[in-house]
Amino acid sequence: MIFLQLSEADLQSMISKATKQAIDEALSIAKSLEPQRDLTRRQIKEEYNISYATIHRAMNDGKLNFYRVGGRVMFKQCDVEKVFLKPIPAKAFIKIKK
Repeated sequence: MIFLQLSEADLQSMISKATKQAIDEALSIAKSLEPQRDLTRRQIKEEYNISYATIHRAMNDGKLNFYRVGGRVMFKQCDVEKVFLKPIPAKAFIKIKK
């Protein structure tokens, strides 16, 4: 039998790393199972609450990839999320009470 002595800070660090890794893996699996949609500017505006000006600025700056289908400008959902959604830090999920 092996006994380890860990400080509270070491234990918090280990828990944080393990939790972040588990969350990242779960998100990766969930995203791979979720079909990607193609979005219009209107859908981005309504679903993500982003103005047309912000969408156009991201397009003009080369930050947001787009393509045209007929007369429509379309965006891949994953590209929209990379540009406009910021990841939540792992610390937001962990509260340790003393």
